[in-house]
Amino acid sequence: MMSGNDDKERAGYSKPPKSHRWKKGQSGNPRGRPKKKDRSPAQIVADIYKEKVTVTLKGRTVKLTQLELAVRKVVNTTQTSGSVRDLKMMLQLIDQYGLRTADLEADYARNAEAQSQAVYDKIVEVFDRTKGVTPEMIAKKEQQLKRLAEEGKPRSEAKD
Repeated sequence: MMSGNDDKERAGYSKPPKSHRWKKGQSGNPRGRPKKKDRSPAQIVADIYKEKVTVTLKGRTVKLTQLELAVRKVVNTTQTSGSVRDLKMMLQLIDQYGLRTADLEADYARNAEAQSQAVYDKIVEVFDRTKGVTPEMIAKKEQQLKRLAEEGKPRSEAKD
């Protein structure tokens, strides 16, 4: 048999060793549960608009923020219904966030110009490679054309 003292020292399931037990008056969570932060209505709205949702667009599943979804809804409703109220709301969004048609057209023109220049450069590179033209030959031809222009002669007089 065991003595009463041995029984208190015994550790096992649901009985941690004495050295690991809570002291008298000590809480298991000394700092306690964190207090709930007070959020302003603006913060609540911002959090909701930042929240991501999964939607299907053109047969593909995409994650969008609530704000993006709301803007899409306004634009789609304006296009389908044609109501004045929806159109006014869409124009207010465009004015507020600076999405002007001229800006979009300028962006499109810049992108188109950069793409066309890249295509032109690629075509010239391929043509030069297939015809055996070297950069030195191109520089020489440019010098001839420049000299002819200074002399006032037509370009057709340049030698190949």
